Amino acid sequence: MARPGAWLTALILASVATASAIEQFPLPAAGSRPLGIAAGPDGAIWFAQYSNNKIGRLTTGGALQEFDVPTPACQPIGIVAAPDGALWFAEFAAGQIGRITTDGAVTERALPDRGAQPFFLTVGADGALWFTEHGANRIGRLTTAGELTEFPIPTADSGPIGIDRGPDEAVWFAEFYAGRIGRIAPDGAITEFVIPTVDSGPRDVVAGPDGAIWFSEELGNAIGRLTVDGTFTEFPLPRDGSHPRHLVVGPDGALWFTEFAGDRIGRITVEGDLRELDVLAAGSHPLDIALGPDARLWFTQADGQRIAALTPPPCPGDCDDSATVSIDEIVRAVRVVLGEQVSCSAADANLDGRIEITDLIHAVDAVLTGCR
Repeated sequence: MARPGAWLTALILASVATASAIEQFPLPAAGSRPLGIAAGPDGAIWFAQYSNNKIGRLTTGGALQEFDVPTPACQPIGIVAAPDGALWFAEFAAGQIGRITTDGAVTERALPDRGAQPFFLTVGADGALWFTEHGANRIGRLTTAGELTEFPIPTADSGPIGIDRGPDEAVWFAEFYAGRIGRIAPDGAITEFVIPTVDSGPRDVVAGPDGAIWFSEELGNAIGRLTVDGTFTEFPLPRDGSHPRHLVVGPDGALWFTEFAGDRIGRITVEGDLRELDVLAAGSHPLDIALGPDARLWFTQADGQRIAALTPPPCPGDCDDSATVSIDEIVRAVRVVLGEQVSCSAADANLDGRIEITDLIHAVDAVLTGCR
């Protein structure tokens, strides 16, 4: 008779043949430290190289171009596509906002305070660039014609970082040091919402498909949700010290995010169902993430010196890719565990090359509640 727990051990350790869901694109220069990333109007992926002072352009097929930023050691960081057909980026160390056309021509606009430390940018409902000034504790607004306005944040030393256009025509931002989510109306009026978890370190915000604002709590190790009328919900991550950083809405309507210290990519549905994908080498440190024109999730690896593209995996246990999971498919996944020559890579919910208890739990949940 098999000893108690033997089947469970086999289940946890069983290997599966998982189709590759991630494609890696190494950068030529060591220590380039790619950070911000955005899909461009030309169908390519654009990203900022913080340490070697370049803006990169990568086609979805992997062809790379790099463009020097004129100001030395300016530390380009956040980047966004703008309505004028160009990409705009923040120069953290230089206190400037840069603009690069799709053919690589760069211009720069200095901020009045060169120590403002502009961080991330978004395009507002008015078509202007809105950005956080991490060092100056302000929100900036810059039209594509060059008109600049700056708005002080009421809470001192709040440390604004991430920023996004909300569903309510306002712009929302994360106050890292203050533990607040801010909202700035088109007229510049600012409202702040205190996150329930103390010292949560909110890093990024994104408008969700459910009409709420979703944000990462880097120090709180959670993903948060805030309704536009001020109601918070927090979803702790299952593994401590993950340091969630940036978020994007994926092609499946879920929120996808990077786990900087955990070297993982996370996914959370608007109902709060959470998955983590173990697809990266230790020390890669994924940072910013964007949805590409090819429906893949593109992200930077700050210390892995790579850009990566992730194909969102199917519903856990959906062996036949039908967007539903049946009892027969659960049985099929268990047969893989038992060593039978049956293929069902979809049973590997976190893409780590093994079927574990948590993978089967995800698959059973898909049977009971549907693919989400």
